[in-house]
Amino acid sequence: MERRIVASITIVGVILLSLNFKHPTIKSFIGDNQPVGSLVLSLTPHLPFQITHDDNFTHYGFSGYGNKSHPYIIEDYSIISSDAYGIYIERTTKFFVIRNCYIDVGENGIYILAVADGTASIIKNTCKNNDFGIKLINTSQAVLANNTCTNNEFSIQLYRSPDANITSNICINNGFHGIYLENCLSPVLINNTCNKNNICGTLLYASFGAYFINNTCSDNSLNGIYLDATMNAHIINNTFEGNIRYGVELSISDLCFITYNALLDNNLYGVYLEAGSDNNVIHHNTFHNNNLGGTSQAYDDGNNNQFYEIATNQGNYWSTWLSGSYSIDGSANSEDPYPLGEPLVPVFEYTQKNIVLICLVSLVAIFSSVFRKVRKKN
Repeated sequence: MERRIVASITIVGVILLSLNFKHPTIKSFIGDNQPVGSLVLSLTPHLPFQITHDDNFTHYGFSGYGNKSHPYIIEDYSIISSDAYGIYIERTTKFFVIRNCYIDVGENGIYILAVADGTASIIKNTCKNNDFGIKLINTSQAVLANNTCTNNEFSIQLYRSPDANITSNICINNGFHGIYLENCLSPVLINNTCNKNNICGTLLYASFGAYFINNTCSDNSLNGIYLDATMNAHIINNTFEGNIRYGVELSISDLCFITYNALLDNNLYGVYLEAGSDNNVIHHNTFHNNNLGGTSQAYDDGNNNQFYEIATNQGNYWSTWLSGSYSIDGSANSEDPYPLGEPLVPVFEYTQKNIVLICLVSLVAIFSSVFRKVRKKN
């Protein structure tokens, strides 16, 4: 019996000692679980590349033929320099792939300007300590996938670059936003991680028709995602957690759909609709412990915003809802008339604080049991 008691005490002690913070530090790994330092050592050191004509691809001796089936391949280079650009490509017509490169330069890690539609693919690169990690201007149908951008001033930025496919990138600990899109038509952003950036995880400005799906924007110093003068965005099945201000903020942004998202533990509101943000639809989201101590987890100063789905008469889950309609803060006097009784995503109620409390209670119970047994023996 005494051995079982000692074992129980030991197990509880191990649990207490092994607890991590709620949001542990995220380390960036590239490829086959290869740390960045090892990655740099495995690459070929090279001076920055500047490509302003199709002939430059063959001048540098890149493999490939520049067509869709056999694009030019720029890969496995380490570019560490104080120059303004790491890889600069402008006004080319050939297909190319920038892959598995490490870039740490003065200003722009990867800079793409006005290349032919659908010819640019930027895959599995690491851009660190640049002013701009990856920057595209006037470049249509580009693919950005599996890149890691950390400790840059600006991480990934696209200007006037329609139909971009931005997938599975990691943007962490950047000085401004994780991903910034301006004047972009129909971008698709899927499975990106934009955490711990000094302003927003993602910002869409003056853009139309964005699909923002399965992304994580957590622990940013302002918002998870900020839509400014943006129309018809679809914000679906994302996680916005622990942001200092709002999970989702809309400013002068209309006809957007915010559905099936997890809005968890944001310091202020989970969703914040500024004046001039009208005719937006918000339903089937999980609002959990946002704006703790406040009267509502969402805010609406716009017009005709709807916090439920008409077809099903189903609204959102609100962890602070008790009964009846759920009132939304703001001058619009909005409400969710059909709150959901259960969250649509798993919500881990046992935070670190609660786990510690549970373990302490367990220890007290165990010691009390030991004390009673000792008294009986005596």
